Amino acid sequence: MPRTRSSRPTQATIAAATGFS
Repeated sequence: MPRTRSSRPTQATIAAATGFS
């Protein structure tokens, strides 16, 4: 998964992570 410069994950990444699990 591509990581942005921000150290904090955005809601989009969180939603994607929950979708993968």
